[in-house]
Amino acid sequence: NGMGIAALKGIPTAVFGLLMYITLAALSFVRVIKSGDKVESKYLALQALISIIGLCGSAWLTWLEANVIHAWCRWCVASAITNLLIVLLISADIFADMARIHGDKD
Repeated sequence: NGMGIAALKGIPTAVFGLLMYITLAALSFVRVIKSGDKVESKYLALQALISIIGLCGSAWLTWLEANVIHAWCRWCVASAITNLLIVLLISADIFADMARIHGDKD
């Protein structure tokens, strides 16, 4: 598109999204396989960090679509919505984990 946002350092932005989704899925499998509060919390925190970074990237690209490009990519919007849902689900998981840990101390 000539604007330099379809790729970063020559790597298409879609590749970053794909890597994020694969990494989040892999971390989910690791959380299921490995047990223990500390191990699971560590991977949950990593998932939260990755998904929030991804959501920020999606928000930036969505802003560019609306305000600079003046065109919408259906796949980009779908990815942004999916990413938002992932962040919300991970947040709910974190709050449930905190409630469980707090409940165990009482």
